[in-house]
Amino acid sequence: MECKHAQSLIPQYLTDRLSPGELEAFIRHVEECPECYDELETYFLLNRALKFLDEENGTSYNLKSLLVKDLKAKKHRLARRKRRQKIWVAFCALSILALLAACLDAAGVLKFPYFPL
Repeated sequence: MECKHAQSLIPQYLTDRLSPGELEAFIRHVEECPECYDELETYFLLNRALKFLDEENGTSYNLKSLLVKDLKAKKHRLARRKRRQKIWVAFCALSILALLAACLDAAGVLKFPYFPL
């Protein structure tokens, strides 16, 4: 991903509007590119500071650590999504194999031994 494109995605990152593929590429780029990380950090700090000012609850926050936590949380969410997709693909593949075996058995092509109970 090029820096210009990554920087154009910062507003969508802040509002959680990136697709999983875009989010993964964005995070990878930001972790490897100090300039883009600094740009993201600036926008993130401004965004969060404005939100905290609106809340007016007087709580102090370490905004830089919040960005690190936010990046980690989104990476974790992406990893969970990938695991679920792999499990779903494996389930579908096993279901298709079971259905195929049942059809071949019913057609007499395969003979599975039947064990009376």
